[in-house]
Amino acid sequence: MSDLSSPTVQAWRNQHRQYFNLLRQKKSCFWTARVTTDQSNTRQLWQSLDQLLGRGRTPPTDISASVLHKAFDDKITAVFSATAGASEPAFTAAPAGCELRVFRPVTQADVTRMIRALPDKQCSSDPLPTWLLKTNVDLLAPFLYHLFCHSLEHGVVPQE
Repeated sequence: MSDLSSPTVQAWRNQHRQYFNLLRQKKSCFWTARVTTDQSNTRQLWQSLDQLLGRGRTPPTDISASVLHKAFDDKITAVFSATAGASEPAFTAAPAGCELRVFRPVTQADVTRMIRALPDKQCSSDPLPTWLLKTNVDLLAPFLYHLFCHSLEHGVVPQE
C-alpha cells in the first residue's frame, strides 16, 4: 500500500486536478461557441441545448448563464411573434360545488423536500432539467415557495 501523502501521490493528484480543470474549461468554451453559432437556427439551437443538457450523447457541462438566458429569451420572443395574431384563450369556471375548503399552505421545507424527491428524468420539452432544479433547490426553493403560495391564495399564476 502506498503512502497517500507522498510527493509522488501529491504530484499525481495535482496533475489530475489540472487535467479536469482544463477539460471543464474546454467544454465550456466549446458549448458557449456552439450556442452562439446556433442562435440564428432555432432547430439547431434546440438540438445543441438537448445535447448540452444531457439529452443527447454529450454530458452536461458548464455554460455561461447569460448565453443560455439569451437563447431562451430569443425563443420566447419567436413564440410571441408567431402567435401574435392568435385569439385569446378561453377559460371555463369550475363546476358548481367544486371548492377548496381545507387549505394547508405549503412550507419552504415542503417545496425543498418535494423537489429532492423528484425522479431524475424529465420530458424533452421541460425548460428546466430536473438535475439542474435539484442541484439548485436551496437557491430556488424560496422563490418557488412564494410562487406556489401566491398562486394558491389568489387562484392564478402570476404572469411575471
